Amino acid sequence: MKLLWINLLILINISVLAGSERGKPVLTLWYRQPAKEWMQSTPVGNGRLGAMIFGGINNDRIALNEITMWSGQPDPDQELPCGKEKLAEIRKLFFNGKTEEVNEAAASGIAKMLIQSHEDYIEFLPALPAEWKTGYYKGLCVRDNAMVSADWTDMKIKKASLKAGINNSYKIKIPDPEKMKLSKNRQVCKADLSDGDILKIELEKNDILDIEY
Repeated sequence: MKLLWINLLILINISVLAGSERGKPVLTLWYRQPAKEWMQSTPVGNGRLGAMIFGGINNDRIALNEITMWSGQPDPDQELPCGKEKLAEIRKLFFNGKTEEVNEAAASGIAKMLIQSHEDYIEFLPALPAEWKTGYYKGLCVRDNAMVSADWTDMKIKKASLKAGINNSYKIKIPDPEKMKLSKNRQVCKADLSDGDILKIELEKNDILDIEY
């Protein structure tokens, strides 16, 4: 009789445990609206194939990232600055558990394709990948604490701006300087050109220089 009760209790416990597993709430993510940009989308993946889900009702957008993007035949675009070298650095940081440094390294690698100022001048879109034919960015920081933004179409700058961080003489490498229109604080202005395409202009802190084509 005692053995029967023990077996019965074991069966009850097993039944309760199984029921609790089945009764686990299903985790679901709900959003009020679709993502407007990449950083708002939801990441999914299995280590080889990844995706960013933007969501949507009538139309959805999914940005895919596949592991073999770094393999295959030689591609001139893979030799851009901050490409393979930056990837090696990011991998090393990741496997050392330095996730914060990974984010910073990845962001700086992308930023250097869009803006550089390590020379004596600021250059917009110095190493733009061919796949990024049209786009924009806002609020990137460059030398002398200046903030820059840019819009481009078909790989060419259409509009750019610089907000001065200090009183300074700023130099900017300008594509097609004969086609540009300059304004400082929304007033048309002129600037000196040296070496054919290096614009030099005096700005005070918080002055905004706009360049349009």
